[in-house]
Amino acid sequence: MNWQRMLAAATLVALGATACTVPDPAGAGATTTPPVVATATSAQPVPATNSPSPTTLSAVVMLQSVDVKIAFDDHPRAGYDGTLEPLIVRCEHHPALLTLSYLGTRDRSFESNVGRTVYQYVNQYADGDAIRRLAWYRPAVAACSSFDPGGGTRTLAITAQNLGGDESILVEEVSPAGRVQYVLMHVGDRFTEVVLSPADDSFIRVVAERAASRLRDG
Repeated sequence: MNWQRMLAAATLVALGATACTVPDPAGAGATTTPPVVATATSAQPVPATNSPSPTTLSAVVMLQSVDVKIAFDDHPRAGYDGTLEPLIVRCEHHPALLTLSYLGTRDRSFESNVGRTVYQYVNQYADGDAIRRLAWYRPAVAACSSFDPGGGTRTLAITAQNLGGDESILVEEVSPAGRVQYVLMHVGDRFTEVVLSPADDSFIRVVAERAASRLRDG
């Protein structure tokens, strides 16, 4: 029976050699690939992140119809870009943008049948970020006091401060299309921007005071 065992062993060796032999693509002969050895590796844990999607803030922090005497739309135009930052970004001298994650947000627009538009958004930030958000606009407005993003020269200027809240500024834009005013304000960690078009020097102060009250009491 020894010859049977030897024949079986030789057959296994031949099969193993056949499994690891591949033709040489250049036709120079057969080459033998080294055996593939399976190794166990420990997967690295994926770090958990703490960046949940922003929640929708309560409507009580927002301006109401009674504040502006205009009916509101709680689902404003998608992709609304009439706020101040997108305009400043079109100025080549603007300072570096901030990267701030807000915890909650909400926006609202009011449009009258006589052409007056009030748009507002409120962001809830982490500690101190609302202050940094507002502080960014001061040098940004100064750097972009006059520029042409297309369609004619725009001028920006801070025309008033301390309109309400913990800190606030009023920025006025003048363009060939007219005047637009922007209230930028924070109360604690809540930041709001209110856009009034066309500008109204008396009305914007009333709106700013009401916005501050809503942020503080909401």
